[in-house]
Amino acid sequence: MKLCTLGSGSKGNATLLDFAGTLIMVDCGFGPRELARRLERVGVAPADLDALLITHEHSDHISGAAAQVARFNTSVYMTTGTACGWTDAERVEPQILRAGVRLKIGAVQVSPVAVPHDAREPVQFVFQVGAVKVGVLTDLGHISAPVYAQYAGCQTLLVEANHDLDMLRSGPYPPFLKRRVAGEQGQHLNNDQAAEFVGHIAATGPLQTLIIAHMSSKNNSSERVADAFARTGVAVPNTVFARQSEPSDWLSLV
Repeated sequence: MKLCTLGSGSKGNATLLDFAGTLIMVDCGFGPRELARRLERVGVAPADLDALLITHEHSDHISGAAAQVARFNTSVYMTTGTACGWTDAERVEPQILRAGVRLKIGAVQVSPVAVPHDAREPVQFVFQVGAVKVGVLTDLGHISAPVYAQYAGCQTLLVEANHDLDMLRSGPYPPFLKRRVAGEQGQHLNNDQAAEFVGHIAATGPLQTLIIAHMSSKNNSSERVADAFARTGVAVPNTVFARQSEPSDWLSLV
C-alpha cells in the first residue's frame, strides 16, 4: 500500500492512494493532459483509477474531474453541497457521500470528515484497511473536535501547512484575501496550527509518515514550516514536502 501526491497547491491538487491494487484519487485539479502526464510519472494510467473522491468544488480541486469521469467512466464521489456547486454534476452524475457516513471502495473503508472551509459542503478523508489508517487533510480554517477525533491513530498523514502568519500579514495579498485565508471559517491552516495538530495525532499512535501539503508559494517556505514544527517538539520519522510542480515519489503506507 502506498501514496503519492500528483501536485499540491493553489494551481492544482490530486493525491493518489494505492491500497493493494485499489487506486483512489483524492481531488482532480488538473486537466486531462496534465493529469495523464503526472500519472505517467508515477506509473499509472488514467484508466487505472477505481474511484475519484472530491473534497469540495473549488477549481484547484475539481477542474479535471468531469473529463476524467466522462472519458474513463471513473466513479466519482462528493457531497450534495459540492455537487450543487459543480457545473458538470448533471452531466456526469456523481455518487453522493455524507460526512460521518462510511463507504467502502474495494477493501478500503473511507470516512468523509466535515471540515470548516469556505465551500458549500466540504469534506476531507480518512482511509483504513485493517490496521492501516491514512488521513488526508487540507483546506480548512481550523481544527474542529470531530477532525481531531477522526484522524486520531493515523500512521500516515497528509496535512496542509499553508501559510506563515507573519509572511501572510506582510505579503502581497489584499486585506480581504488575508482575512479569508487566515479566518477560522476561511481557507487554510497556518504552520502553527498544522504543527499543533500533528503533535496531537502523533500522541494518539505511531505516526510514521507525514506529508506537508498545500504550501503557499507567496506566504510560506519549508524553513518556516520546519521552524513551527521544531517549536512544538514534533518529529515524525519520515517527513516530506509535497510539490506543486511535480508528483512526489511513492511513499509506503505502514
